[in-house]
Amino acid sequence: MKKKLKKQSKKKKSELTITYKIVHYSKQTLSVVFDEYESVNGEKGTSSLKTFTFDLPAQKQMTLKNLFKENANYLDRLSAISYAELKKQMKTADFDPDLQKGTQAANQNFSQFALLENSIVIYFKPYQLGAEQTKTKTIAIQKDLFKDMLIDAYKDEAANKNKVKETPPKHIVNEMPQQGAPIDPTKKVVAMTFDDGPNPSSTNVILDGLKEVNGHATFFVLGSRVQYYPETIERMVKEGNEVGNHSWDHPQLTRLNEAQVKHQIGDTQALIKQVSGYEPLHVRPPYGAVNANVRRYIGNVGVTLWDIDPEDWKYRNVPHSVQAVMSQVGDGKVILMHDIYQTSAEAAVEIMKQLHAQGYQLVTISQLEQVKKEREQLHLQ
Repeated sequence: MKKKLKKQSKKKKSELTITYKIVHYSKQTLSVVFDEYESVNGEKGTSSLKTFTFDLPAQKQMTLKNLFKENANYLDRLSAISYAELKKQMKTADFDPDLQKGTQAANQNFSQFALLENSIVIYFKPYQLGAEQTKTKTIAIQKDLFKDMLIDAYKDEAANKNKVKETPPKHIVNEMPQQGAPIDPTKKVVAMTFDDGPNPSSTNVILDGLKEVNGHATFFVLGSRVQYYPETIERMVKEGNEVGNHSWDHPQLTRLNEAQVKHQIGDTQALIKQVSGYEPLHVRPPYGAVNANVRRYIGNVGVTLWDIDPEDWKYRNVPHSVQAVMSQVGDGKVILMHDIYQTSAEAAVEIMKQLHAQGYQLVTISQLEQVKKEREQLHLQ
């Protein structure tokens, strides 16, 4: 449904055109989008957009925050999805400060939205994403990506079924980006990595801690454990963390023949992909034992070692692990810990808090590699 209001002045050759469209009308909500075009004294006009969404049973206008449960971390998820999707749409550089600023986790960046039957549409105003973005850009995100944080009323199929003909978005984002939120290569980064899991009781403590500081990590998992705890792997990937391959059952790979190495790595790769849809890009050989043969046998995946080892598996002491890491930490370092011990999980959460307070960005191994490439590019420019 569209309506148009138009006013012209022959004397000043000015024009004001306002177009509005009801994009969604259901028992639960109503979303209306207004487009305004204004030209003064015959000069090139400017366009602006404004959206309004109403909760009809409550008889109130809504902000985006009203869609989500209290304390839900929805802005970080929106930021990660929007940055990744718009980066593809706009074919921008690996690090674009304007795009990053325009999609950072701030309410003003996501103030214009519409709630449809099965998706949330975000509108980015002209120039919000940079000087070359002269027109409004939109992305539609499937509601299911927020099913753990959306208020039930806005997920109910019957209550949100459209009463008017809804034009479905051309493209709906239906999966989380694997690498989460954008990273600023001009700021400090550190990669926390965890071996030998998953172990739900301790791994979930670490995942909760990462969410609190808006950080991500890489989990080098054992295939023999993945088969028992697939839901933990799913959570890792869903929240933007990276899953790495730590072999099937932790043998020293340099003592194995080619067939045995391929079993250890290949079967673990296949199982991780089966349970999560994600295929690891990195292998951490048990004990760090690697040679030319092992590198050849494992194929086209990277080998990841470490810079800092607090030997948390040996001491099982929270203060010792925290002190050992914080005394050695630095920009670009890779930290080795283990997510199968409760003491390691508790130490990791404290380390995350201290790193965050010191301005570090907690990144995955893939993100760390990307940051290093971007820094090289920035240095060359």
